Amino acid sequence: MDWWSLGILLYELTVGIPPFFSHNTNEMYHKIQYANLTFPPYLSENCKNLITLLLNRNPDERLGAGETDVEDIKTQPFFEGLDWDQMLAKEIEPPYKPNVKTSNEDTTNFSPEFTDEPVVDSVVPESHITDAMTTEFVGFTFNGEGDSAVLK
Repeated sequence: MDWWSLGILLYELTVGIPPFFSHNTNEMYHKIQYANLTFPPYLSENCKNLITLLLNRNPDERLGAGETDVEDIKTQPFFEGLDWDQMLAKEIEPPYKPNVKTSNEDTTNFSPEFTDEPVVDSVVPESHITDAMTTEFVGFTFNGEGDSAVLK
C-alpha cells in the first residue's frame, strides 16, 4: 500500500489547497518532483510531521512503506489518544457534525460554486478498444521487472 494519497488528502483538508498546487500544469508537476513542502503557521508540529512523512518522495522511505504498513501511521503522535478499535466500531462521537436538514438530499453545506453548476450528461461513445483487447492482446502481460512485457 502506498500512503502518498493520504498525505495529499490530509494536506488539502488542513490547508485548503493541494500541497503542490499551481494553475500551470507543468509548474505543478515540477513542484511535485522538487518543491519543498510549506505549511501555514496554524498547523501543529504533529500534523506537519505526519504529512511530511507521508509525502516523502522516496516510496521506500515513506511512512507506512515498511513491513508494518498502516501500524506505523497509527502510532504517529498526531493520532495520540485515538482509540483505533473504538473508531473502527464507530463508537467515537465526531468533534463536528454539520447541521443537516431531514432530507438525504440536503446540499446546504456545499458551496454554491458546485451546486449551481449545470448538470451535464456526458455520454462516452462506444469504443473498439475492448474488441482489440480480446483478440490482439490475448496472453499479453506485464511482468513487473523494468519496462519489459511478455506475450505468453
